[in-house]
Amino acid sequence: MLCDACQTAIAPRLENRCLRCSAPAGPYQKTDHGCPHCRPHPRLFEETVSLGQFHGELERLCYRCKRARSRPLAAACAQLLFEREQERLRSWNIDLIVPVPHFWIDRVWQENTVSNTLAEELSRFLMVSTDRHILFKLKWTQKQQGKTATVRRQNLKDAFRVHPKARLSGLRLLVTDDVLTSGTTANRVASVLLEAGAKSVSVAVLARTILK
Repeated sequence: MLCDACQTAIAPRLENRCLRCSAPAGPYQKTDHGCPHCRPHPRLFEETVSLGQFHGELERLCYRCKRARSRPLAAACAQLLFEREQERLRSWNIDLIVPVPHFWIDRVWQENTVSNTLAEELSRFLMVSTDRHILFKLKWTQKQQGKTATVRRQNLKDAFRVHPKARLSGLRLLVTDDVLTSGTTANRVASVLLEAGAKSVSVAVLARTILK
């Protein structure tokens, strides 16, 4: 668990955020259908929860969560996310939680990924099943960081696939990942899940990056 001082340093409470992409929003801004950060771009996922913006202490924490033996820290962050967003998470009536997968080479170096830990912990809190074998990544891709939105989309083209035996018809899914930036990864994942019959896809991440 994280103490109150660390919680405030890592993720100070931000009351007004876009419901769709979790970016900061004005106090009187309606964001049911997006905000200036996400409205110009197509979104296949419905809503997003996060601890806050990817900068400062939260940015450093996200990098630490990717190191070896960092699962307890990622689990503590998942607990904090649930404590703050449990009302919204419960209102989505999630049927299944699906972590964003990594290519097998990446899993060799990082077995306990943030997306897996977040999925496992939210599964426990929400009492909903999680399955890391429904979705898999077909190919190795370059890191998305620093790339334009167009390059990000091309980089992840045809990168994800749903297991042919998966039964997703009519299910409301929650996808977990470490950071949401342009939304390209979440969109690619949502696309294949919806094509496989899912009713809806929502997203839970540790942090939301705001592109300049």
